[in-house]
Amino acid sequence: MSDAASAKPTISNLQREIVSVVLDMIIPADPLRNKPSATDVSVLEYIIKRHPNTLARTAEELTELQNQAQSERQSDFLALSRESQDALVAAMRSKNPRFLMTLAVQATEAYYLDERVMSSIGMPSRPPYPEGYTVEPRVNEFLLEPVRARGSIWRRTEIEQKTDV
Repeated sequence: MSDAASAKPTISNLQREIVSVVLDMIIPADPLRNKPSATDVSVLEYIIKRHPNTLARTAEELTELQNQAQSERQSDFLALSRESQDALVAAMRSKNPRFLMTLAVQATEAYYLDERVMSSIGMPSRPPYPEGYTVEPRVNEFLLEPVRARGSIWRRTEIEQKTDV
């Protein structure tokens, strides 16, 4: 494998700054409800660790966002007002509904793994099972009766035949 193929995907410092703004657009902080923003829960670090294969596409979309800001607004994306940033992202999403979709899905995934977020919505910060929840059996025995009555439908190996008594 070549060095280029095995290299970890990265995003530039400018893209990191842009993605921080975009992540906080997707999931802003809510101090009244004690909910952190997406950047407060280190969503980007989560994505880098868990979904490195999507970073190249996200970096392309962030570059596209920066280029659009420069061509339409004659300004860097980061220099725009929050309202202008929101409008630019909305315009790009109206042209391409999949624009930044992967980032939004991953942000949501990472966000609800954070203990502070789970506590702020009144949920325990642990997996829901096995503590506290009953999991219903997923097998309907009635449906399995004809399968069991039919018996084996495969050919036994020589070893299995020798071990049968």
